[in-house]
Amino acid sequence: MSARSPWIISAWLAGIAASLWVVAHAHYITDLSAFLPAKPTHLQKLMVDQLRDGPASRLLLIALEGGAPETRARVSLDMARRLRDDAAFSRVENGETLTAARDRDFLFAHRYLLSDAVDAAHFTTSGLKDAIG
Repeated sequence: MSARSPWIISAWLAGIAASLWVVAHAHYITDLSAFLPAKPTHLQKLMVDQLRDGPASRLLLIALEGGAPETRARVSLDMARRLRDDAAFSRVENGETLTAARDRDFLFAHRYLLSDAVDAAHFTTSGLKDAIG
């Protein structure tokens, strides 16, 4: 072992320690705010907030690739069925119209719940004419 060996090993260990310190103290950003200007506008802040905490933050897109188209279609339908049965998923869309009727029924049943002042008369022909006028 040469006289330089302890210094080389010490420098190597110091480099590893410094690297670990940098990794441990680094600030990681995993959203689009890193690409915004230093002073974002209100609209840019709103967009990032929606991406961070809004519906888009809970959206999961899955692509199936490879294999025969018939096999991919069968796997896709089976996967969608299994995910719909899983309580961890509130909604699974797979290009099917299964939820369109449910969504329409939900909106129809809750359309007057906007406020206590809104009732069916607001949505009649005369009510809409008054609101527009």
